[in-house]
Amino acid sequence: MTGTNPTDARDIVRALRSHYGLSQAALAQLLDVTRVTVANWERGFPISRVTRYALLHLDYRLGEQLTPTDPLEHAED
Repeated sequence: MTGTNPTDARDIVRALRSHYGLSQAALAQLLDVTRVTVANWERGFPISRVTRYALLHLDYRLGEQLTPTDPLEHAED
């Protein structure tokens, strides 16, 4: 995922979903959380460092190895 640099949970999750064409429900299933949890992240609820790593791993699993300019690399803790 290149070209954008989201800095908060809302932007990170939206960028990942947009890039891979995932619904909130599909992303939730991949991360083993509820759709409501994903919706909360997109509304700006904080996500943990562990969740950020899970999103990074998911991005890798979905077939795109991240580069230093990718949004998940620059996300705030």
